[in-house]
Amino acid sequence: MRRSRLLALQVSAVVSVVALVFAGEARASSVDELIASAERQIAQGNEDVALRRYTDAVTLDRSCERCYLGLGALREKRGDFTEALRVYTVGLANRAEGAKLRIARAGALWRVGQREEAVKELEEAAARGGGVDALRALAARYRELKRVPAELAVVRRIARIAERDGNEALKQEMSVLGAALSLVASSLDPVGHPEAPDAARRALARAAAGR
Repeated sequence: MRRSRLLALQVSAVVSVVALVFAGEARASSVDELIASAERQIAQGNEDVALRRYTDAVTLDRSCERCYLGLGALREKRGDFTEALRVYTVGLANRAEGAKLRIARAGALWRVGQREEAVKELEEAAARGGGVDALRALAARYRELKRVPAELAVVRRIARIAERDGNEALKQEMSVLGAALSLVASSLDPVGHPEAPDAARRALARAAAGR
């Protein structure tokens, strides 16, 4: 009798696990379908419908990074940057390691005028393994803020990643940009960046020539 109850419990547990697996797969499938539908609606100009699709997708899976990215991007497209920022913030609260969400949130912060917060968000994204995308975005913000030394440091960091990964095109791009920034930095702050301008120009010429 005891053995029968144990067997029944085991069968019930297996059935429950299988049901959960299928429920998870069905939910993921539904979320994917909602995202695809939202993208189609955007292409057709039906943004209000797309908003509902993305909202439904988030309701089904509150940790879905693609859902928040799509919903936030659509809010930004409609000029509602404050709401986009809220979407990205909620997404990060539900998905702690979303580097893409951090980059998107930084963009929204910048657009609503919170520039220092945007830079901090990008620095956090880069520190959390956001990769080249986060670093490029960070370098661009430093450029807009005219923080040449900070931009140069990020560009050199990207160049090291490119060299490590064997990405010659990216390495070449960063070499040219780095040489140009070195020239600017040395002219702005000869003490802090004592590289001779002529040497920086030669480095720029070599980088441009691919040597």
